[in-house]
Amino acid sequence: MLTQVNKGAVLIKTNNGDDIEVPLTSTTTGRWCIITKIDNSNPTDPKVININHVQSSEPTVNDL
Repeated sequence: MLTQVNKGAVLIKTNNGDDIEVPLTSTTTGRWCIITKIDNSNPTDPKVININHVQSSEPTVNDL
């Protein structure tokens, strides 16, 4: 028997009109979900980094 699991995603729309889909891949449950990191350190080549980390305590930027 094959079971289908529907997974979600977060869609990020850039100011250039591009859509970047970040899949929600964590199977852990928790109160806080860190989904993605956007690295704009190089303005001509920004990066979207999939994190998908779930934790019980509130995250801080320094943790990432």
